[in-house]
Amino acid sequence: MWYDFWTNKQVWGRQEITRHVDLSTTPLHVRSGTILPFAPVRQYVDEPTDDPVTLRIYPRQDGEFVLYEDDGVTLDYVAGNATWTRFVCKDSDRKLIIEPHEKSTIKTVEPSRFDVLLVSEGLHKLDRIPGRATSSEILTFRGYLEIQ
Repeated sequence: MWYDFWTNKQVWGRQEITRHVDLSTTPLHVRSGTILPFAPVRQYVDEPTDDPVTLRIYPRQDGEFVLYEDDGVTLDYVAGNATWTRFVCKDSDRKLIIEPHEKSTIKTVEPSRFDVLLVSEGLHKLDRIPGRATSSEILTFRGYLEIQ
């Protein structure tokens, strides 16, 4: 199962697809089970922002993703100084687990913030994960978080 990135329409694999697009749209399909992060737009790499990282989750299959972050300025990453965050989506349980990866060497003072969007199955919109999010629907993560 795949999803058209632009319309969120479900597309079955093992077939040829003809898709009419304009010159500003690249045909792009995302496999189910994908956890796709989008960082806030910045003018330069270490520009401060209060905006969270947006995670687009494509359901119908289990998925896993590890997000790598370093300071973006120094060469400290060469020595392994970085933060890795592991995301595990268990589709059958409808569960998202966010946890520090064992490779993480930097402990952040500020908690990470994620806006989690579940791509609606066959619909042309995104649904925010209901339940354990704050009123602004932004998840705050410091250590381990499980959303069901």
